[in-house]
Amino acid sequence: MYSVIAAPARERHVSTVRRHAAACPHAWCLAEDDQHYSLLIVGELAGNAAVHGRDTMTLGLAPAAPHRTLCIQVTDYSGPSRITPRASLDDLDKEFGRGLGIVCSLAQSVDSTTTVNTNQVRAIHRIEPLRAT
Repeated sequence: MYSVIAAPARERHVSTVRRHAAACPHAWCLAEDDQHYSLLIVGELAGNAAVHGRDTMTLGLAPAAPHRTLCIQVTDYSGPSRITPRASLDDLDKEFGRGLGIVCSLAQSVDSTTTVNTNQVRAIHRIEPLRAT
């Protein structure tokens, strides 16, 4: 199971990405808490891509049942970067670092990669075992 959606990296498209993200964990029968927390992570990462990213963003979701994790990956690419100084863990008390704090508190791990053409953030969220359908 894997799901991807692409959208313009603009704030008005974050709700579309969130709706897609809400449908997938529900269809995969994730526990309600896991659906809720994964949607919070998606919202923060997609919101960051819309505010600070490039022209287009993609959201990838992939549950790994044997590892009991959900990989949430947001990539923005193409065009010039709109990046402002990135928040670090030291900045969590500042306004622009709160979203990263939410993601870090909910995810088992978070990593990011920036190249000339892309910004990618991947969060691994631990989930309950998948329920039978």
